[in-house]
Amino acid sequence: MFSEEEIKKIIENPHESLSVELKDWLDPDTPSDQAKIIKAILAMRNNDGGLLIIGINKNGQYNFEQAPDKVEEIFNVDKMQGLVTKYASESFEIGIHYPEKEHKKFVAIAVPSGIKTPVVIKRPLVDKSKNIIEKDCTFVRSLDSNNTPSTTNITCNDWPRLIERCFDNREADIGNFLRKHLSNISNLREISNFFSKESEYKQQTIEEETYNFLVDSLKRYNEIVVERKIEIPPHGAMEVAAIINGNLKSFTTNRDFLNLVLSNNPDYTGWPIWVDSRNFSDTTARPYVFKGYWESFIAHLGSGFNDDVDFWRISPSGRLYLRRALQDDFGGSKTEHTYLKTVDFGLVVLRVAEAIAVAIAFAKAMECNEEASIFFAFRWTKLKNRVLSSWANPARHLSYDRKSMQDEVTSYIEVPINAPKSTLYTYTHEVNKSIFELFDGFQLSEEVSKDLVTKLLERNL
Repeated sequence: MFSEEEIKKIIENPHESLSVELKDWLDPDTPSDQAKIIKAILAMRNNDGGLLIIGINKNGQYNFEQAPDKVEEIFNVDKMQGLVTKYASESFEIGIHYPEKEHKKFVAIAVPSGIKTPVVIKRPLVDKSKNIIEKDCTFVRSLDSNNTPSTTNITCNDWPRLIERCFDNREADIGNFLRKHLSNISNLREISNFFSKESEYKQQTIEEETYNFLVDSLKRYNEIVVERKIEIPPHGAMEVAAIINGNLKSFTTNRDFLNLVLSNNPDYTGWPIWVDSRNFSDTTARPYVFKGYWESFIAHLGSGFNDDVDFWRISPSGRLYLRRALQDDFGGSKTEHTYLKTVDFGLVVLRVAEAIAVAIAFAKAMECNEEASIFFAFRWTKLKNRVLSSWANPARHLSYDRKSMQDEVTSYIEVPINAPKSTLYTYTHEVNKSIFELFDGFQLSEEVSKDLVTKLLERNL
């Protein structure tokens, strides 16, 4: 589920997506508002998890005036869990948080991932002898004609995606079983390559194309910094360039395309990869079109917890780019002990895994063919003289005596878009070998990669 810090990030910049639903204040003791809560929670479960936030309207505006005084009492976890148990065909545990904004508490209901069977309404909800929710209804998060997210009763177009989610989670169970009994096979990617090798020439060509896209995108980033006269302190960064290698549905850089892609971000964290900045109060951070790409340049500096430097590009042709400042150097984590001095290994694992997972979600939203793949180039910069750290993951002890003598490194990987979630950690682990080896030849255990990536995908960090 979402952590407190991730929810705080979302509350600071509220937006709707398939994984986040905003609702104005509701009364959970009235049948009509109970219906809205039940529909939203079950739709999120069928979306393989998400967050329902109460007290903020769909435009991202806070309703401070009508915020009740006893929020925790009115929306207590037993009451919310009781609605799930009473009306969901398959019970699941929810989490409830009460984030604050300007000394007012709001409600954030976290719905877990891991769906294996579609959840339907098992009994009708009755108000004044009238069914306001019918038995056997199935609710989902879907996109309307303008590609904006909403909770709706399922249609024929929604069933394939719902069934795919269930199968993905079932495949994860099968994958865990096979790994347990085939533990002598250390690299599943080697098996895949053994059965389906691509020509060396083709591999070199797509690698060069992705690298050139990476270079061009960084050039565009630097152009914006100069144009806007932004003074950004020295920092390290992770860059991701991804090219979808397959047949895509025809799109243009119109608003519908942007809504489609950003609404399909799984929002695994409070500040997700390719963050949705459409409703940011800082209008300069909102997406705009430039030479066939949607771009967003986010520079929040000097604000403490919310310090960020993000730049992303998304093209209808299937090209995705992200440049993100290292968390060691920015945000509330920035201290004299981390700034330009550390690289937290756990954050490296999580950001790479999230980039791969989100890119796959985007490719599927763009209706890419099932045989398609995504070629990634990951680059880390300003690494020289940093030490490998575990400051963001203190429970995972790591001695701070491994220093990088190299300033940057680039790593490549190709991932099928139909790769089960349970295998994404293997690609993540492969990518990260290049950066970790800079630190005195450090080798991260594949089991640690698996544990971190699994928790990310289950929103259980």
